[in-house]
Parts: sequence; C-alpha cells; structure tokens
Amino acid sequence: MRIAINLLNFRPGRIGGAETYLRQLLAHLPAAAGDGERLISICDAGNADAVDVPGIERVVIPQSRLRTVCDRSLEAATPWRAKAVERIIDAAMPDVVFYPQQSLFPKVCRWPSVLTVHDLQHRLYPRNFSLTERLFRKCIYGHSLRAAKRIIAISAFTKDSIIRLYNIPSSTIEVVYSGFAPVPCRTIEPWENSPRPYLYYPAATYQHKGHIALLRTMGNLVADGGFPFRLVLSGQRTTHWREIQRVIHECRLVDQVEHLGFLEYGQVLGLYKSAAAVVFPTEFEGFGLPAVEAASMGKKVIVSRLSTFDEIGIPPECQIDFREADQLRNALADLKPTVLSRQPISWHQTASQTLQVLRTAAGQETEPCPPDHTIEESSDHTPITVKHRIP
Repeated sequence: MRIAINLLNFRPGRIGGAETYLRQLLAHLPAAAGDGERLISICDAGNADAVDVPGIERVVIPQSRLRTVCDRSLEAATPWRAKAVERIIDAAMPDVVFYPQQSLFPKVCRWPSVLTVHDLQHRLYPRNFSLTERLFRKCIYGHSLRAAKRIIAISAFTKDSIIRLYNIPSSTIEVVYSGFAPVPCRTIEPWENSPRPYLYYPAATYQHKGHIALLRTMGNLVADGGFPFRLVLSGQRTTHWREIQRVIHECRLVDQVEHLGFLEYGQVLGLYKSAAAVVFPTEFEGFGLPAVEAASMGKKVIVSRLSTFDEIGIPPECQIDFREADQLRNALADLKPTVLSRQPISWHQTASQTLQVLRTAAGQETEPCPPDHTIEESSDHTPITVKHRIP
C-alpha cells in the first residue's frame, strides 16, 4: 500500500504542540508500517529539509513556502484549484492520502483521504483569531471535514467538538491520542539561571493561553506578600505579547517575570526539571502534551479546569481557576509531584493506530458529499444544520 503524507501545510517553528505531534509521528511511522507499505511525504522546497525522515520517501513540489501559502489561501476562498500540485500527488499513485494538519490542500483529492484534527478553537473562541485566520478556517475546515474519508481526533473532546459543530457522523471519526516518550531526568541539564524558585509556563502567547489571568493573580499574591516564586515563560511571541507586557508592568511584575522566547525541546526539558511547579492556565487545549511531559518528570503540575486535562489524567486537586488567588496559593502549598491517573500511550502506539485508520480508509470506496446538500456554519457559532438545495 502506498501512503502519501501531505506536509504542504507544515510551517516549521510556527505550530507549537502540533509540530511536536507531527515530528514524532513521522519519526515512528516507518517502524510501525507493515510489509509492503510505502510512506511518501509530499512537501515543498521551503520545508523539505525539515521533514527528511529515514524510511519515508520524499516528493518535493518545486515551489516556495510563500507560493504554497498563497495557493492554499486562493483555493480556500475562490474556485481556483492548484492543479499542478494535484497532478504531482496523482503521479505518486497513493492508495490513501494522510493530512496530519487540520485541512486539505489541494482542496480536491481523488484518493481516499484521512484528516487529523487537533482543535476547532476558531469556532469556540473566535476572538482568539484574526479576521483573516477566521475567514480562512471558515472557508476550508468544513470542506476538509466533509471530504475526508476518515478523521483522526487527538482527544475525545476534539471528536465531540467535530460532531457537535460540524454535524460529522461519529462513525467516521477515530480518537488517536498523541504519544509520549519519557526522558530520563538524569540525562537532562537543569536550568540554573533563576535566583529563586520559579513557576514555568511553556506556551505561545496566544490570547487563549491565559497568560494575563495568571499574571493578574500572581500580581495580587505578590502584593499581599509572602509569594516566593518568579514566573518563567517560553514560547513564540505573538501579537498578543504587547498586551501581556502591559499587564506585567501594570501588576509591577517586571522583576518577577522572565520570557525566554522560543526554545529548543532540550531547553524546555531543562526548565521543567528545575521548576518548582509547572502551570497551564490555558482556556482551551486540544490535548495537553506539555502537562504530561511535566508530570512524567516528577513535577507539580497545576492546570485550568478543562475536560482535556481530565482525559490525560490530571487529578482534580491539580485543576484550578487561575483567576482566584486563593486557589493558586493553595495549589502551591504542596509541591509534591503530580501523578497521572491514566498512563499515556507511546508514540509507536500512536503511529500504529494512525496506520490502522489509514488502512481502513484505503480499503473503502470514496463517498463524496451528495451534490444536492450543502453544510453551512452558523454565524453565531452554534451547531450547523444541513440545508437542501432546491433543484
């Protein structure tokens, strides 16, 4: 069986936890593949070097990252088709095409397709996205979900969101959790640049990640006295960083907060190791792999109250409302390690389960959406309905 892995949506260094998922999955797919199964990545000249994985053949489309981004946007918003890209994929003669990053590009695929969905945050928290990003997602996400033969959701929460928000049949969606690879703590170099105990939060500065709620609560605790912790942040600085900086100054936390920017994975592990506790005040999370990583390293993990964190086994006593100073203070009173109530699966298991979904899709005939139906998203972000076109 020939499995094409479409990586034309991949932007190295820009997608946080989804990039960890993609890189680990690619690394483990070759070992999980069966006899006679060929893995072929489809990439462009801009990201080809970043996805050169032993055991996976490469088809490189001769165009830049910018050209691919422009083509994706045109296809999403207009009737134009990237036919040159379609022809290159067709020439690979795949039995199934795997799209591991939320949407289909090219928009038209004549082969059975499998789509991985990490989150549908734009429907639940549209304020967290620019107008351009909301329009792009509205144009392409619904189409991608309907066109895919099978869908992989990275959590039960994500699966439920797909069903509720896009009216996709449950029978076409499989939950395949992100894998986890424990790292022996003794092999990790600790981060020793902090003059006193610190809390660590690794997350890009998107609005939904809850930095401001954490900072305001921390400001109240510092003002009350007796709060011994600094706060160390890392991750991509988005346009929301300016607002976060304003709050840092407003709460008089300039000397208590340090942002290290985007770090390599080994540096993140070192920050986990040296932290007094690891905090995740996020308002939304598709899976929550960093919380699993921190807990596996014997750290106290404090998270917001989300069903996703229930799924990965964060105990209730470690879930708080970060807007409440007393809850954060009480959670930090005992820094014993957080023990997950559920054992995470390995990346090999994730790869094996993903391949099984791909095999299932390849063995089925494609059933396109009937031409006399159209599925539309509602403007108020409520579940969509099916409308019939009148001949």
